[in-house]
Amino acid sequence: MKNSLCLLIFSILSLIVSAQTQTDLLDGFKNFKIGGDFSKLKDSCVQNIPSDPNSIWKYNGKCCQTIAERKVTYIEFSIKDNKIETIYVTVLLHTSLENVHQDKWAPEWQTMCQYFASYLGEPDTDKNYDTEDATITMVGWAGKKANMYCAYNYLGLLKGDFIQIIFTSPSSGTKDF
Repeated sequence: MKNSLCLLIFSILSLIVSAQTQTDLLDGFKNFKIGGDFSKLKDSCVQNIPSDPNSIWKYNGKCCQTIAERKVTYIEFSIKDNKIETIYVTVLLHTSLENVHQDKWAPEWQTMCQYFASYLGEPDTDKNYDTEDATITMVGWAGKKANMYCAYNYLGLLKGDFIQIIFTSPSSGTKDF
């Protein structure tokens, strides 16, 4: 009887654990966690606009230099109440004056999205929009601890393009971008 009860409890617990999705386990990028204490990283970062307390901080450390088997160009953080609110991981594809054409380089973004989908499942969000400076194509995954977005930013023939992986808190209101 005692063994049967233990087996039943173990079976129920394993079902609960297996019901968690990979996105539910997502909480940031490698050593950087959404809601993590920024004071531990501050010495390895430079604030983009020192006079603005809400400006983005750029990471200058040695950690975490690849994502989805691609070289990371830079990592930035937005901070709120000394906690990491958003992590921006940028992979620069082309800079100005290179032969940049949106249709030619968008497949690199699609390959990265497929890489993430193989771990996280199909994206929850799929958006395309234009800003004053860029055309942005983005997919996203919503988790319990963090949301993750894979964005392709096309800035035009003379300015280049880049891929940005964004990790943010589900409470930040950016789930649907």
